[in-house]
Amino acid sequence: MSKKLTLGLALAILAVVAFIYLPVIHGEFLWDDWPSLRDLQGDQWLHYVFRDFNRWTYYFRPLPVAFFSLQIKAFHSDPGPMHAVSLALHLVNVALIGLLSLRIGKLAGANDRRKQITALICMLIYGLHPALIEPVVWVGLQTDLIVTMLTLAGLLATLSIDKPSKRAAALGALFFFAACTKEAASVFPLLIALFDWALFARDERNITGAIRSILHRNWRAYAAMLATGLAYLSLRHWALGKVDYPTTSSLRTPLAQFQEVCFIYLAYLKVILWPIAGMGPLHPVDVTPFRSFSPSTSLTDFVAVGLVLGSLYLAVRRAWSLAFIVLAVTIALLPVIRILPVSFERSLYHERYAMIAVAMVCALLPLLKWPHPSGGTAAGVTRPLAPIAIFLWLAFSIIDIHVIVPKWQSDTTLWEWALDTNPNSSQAKDNLLLTYAQTGNFPAAQKLADRLLAEPEVCTSCMLHLTNIALEQNDVSRAAAALDRARGTLLFRRDPETRQLYYRQLGRLLVMQGRYDDATQALQAALTLLPSDAQAKSDLAKANKALKTKPKP
Repeated sequence: MSKKLTLGLALAILAVVAFIYLPVIHGEFLWDDWPSLRDLQGDQWLHYVFRDFNRWTYYFRPLPVAFFSLQIKAFHSDPGPMHAVSLALHLVNVALIGLLSLRIGKLAGANDRRKQITALICMLIYGLHPALIEPVVWVGLQTDLIVTMLTLAGLLATLSIDKPSKRAAALGALFFFAACTKEAASVFPLLIALFDWALFARDERNITGAIRSILHRNWRAYAAMLATGLAYLSLRHWALGKVDYPTTSSLRTPLAQFQEVCFIYLAYLKVILWPIAGMGPLHPVDVTPFRSFSPSTSLTDFVAVGLVLGSLYLAVRRAWSLAFIVLAVTIALLPVIRILPVSFERSLYHERYAMIAVAMVCALLPLLKWPHPSGGTAAGVTRPLAPIAIFLWLAFSIIDIHVIVPKWQSDTTLWEWALDTNPNSSQAKDNLLLTYAQTGNFPAAQKLADRLLAEPEVCTSCMLHLTNIALEQNDVSRAAAALDRARGTLLFRRDPETRQLYYRQLGRLLVMQGRYDDATQALQAALTLLPSDAQAKSDLAKANKALKTKPKP
């Protein structure tokens, strides 16, 4: 194919991806979007660029927050244009995948026709990969789109810039910007090293030789990334100070953590290869089986460890292209498979966290050899089946995008979908209840509230939010029933924050019932647990005022 034809087909692919995703521009802000972005409307936006955005205490993402602030002011807080920006960022990443795969194809020695066709296929797969639906439809996930864009740009730079000093400057700057975008950028230098190994040192048959070859070519870039990494850590410490990261339960054993990591790793591999089955905003998983060995967990452990160690061996000893792809995916997943015991999500995995890993697969596909016509029976079968498999995968992906994008149009459709796919999820119940109340759909909220009150399993946070909604509607009986159910839960007994919310809501209920003495005791208990609670202070003042004006018997 000529270069003009290749460029025309690439632009056509971008147009197809844009057309398929075009309905996203009609979407609303989702989940915690608006509470996060609302603070950026005022004059204090610069403060939130460096700290306190979305009430984060251990995230430092100044680049995307500044970008959010620019969009909020430019588009007057309209979500439609911001969704268009997300789609544009996705299209930029699709284009970068095409450029990167072209470059890798050239370095791998592929002929022009193969390079061009492979690059176009890579663009199609990445652009229509269902695992990337969330970042495209959810404005708040522009962080994921930007960090992926900077990572792809860095990989393109290390493979394309010949002059070492210019390459070092480019990689140092891109790493710094990526780190200021999202913590997942911690794998940026590792991916640069792997791509250097796969494209420039794969003939080395031992780790020492590969490292020596990589450093000889690119040591200035690694030094630059080290320097900019230290600069980023200094800036982060200036902004956040000392950070106490939330850890997972101390009851979790090393065995449980290891088996959880293996499970999550394989779950992400499934997301990369076949994300269509089981997609959803939540993925609650029972972690109890990870605490001991069983046939299923042992098989998961064996497969996960075998894939990583086998790929490392085959990359070093045999220079297998597929092994390098598996290693790139593994590195990209390191920040999200919970190797460190830091608690940051209820769900063990999300499709969106596979975004960089998907990009690595698509970028490195040109390393794989096409079956030769004279390669025997296996090659004769593979050559016609591969295009059919790719076509069917893309067809299912397009259908999946068409079906799932509307479910992300609003919080109501999102949480109805989440509850439909996870009927026992307390997070889905809680968020749907709050969404109904915030949108003024009180008949639906009352219907869901009655369902929650009738369920044998108690969702404590749901009961407390249900109480608040009932009190706003002067529904004393439903509020009392919800508080009674919340009090008997394990979370109430163990969690001080839950008890504080309970006493505050109980105080409000008692004020409405005219039981001012009891109300003051409940509200004082709430303030003992959280002295800064403004709502409890206000309700306590009302109760005390009512007591003073109450006629004496």
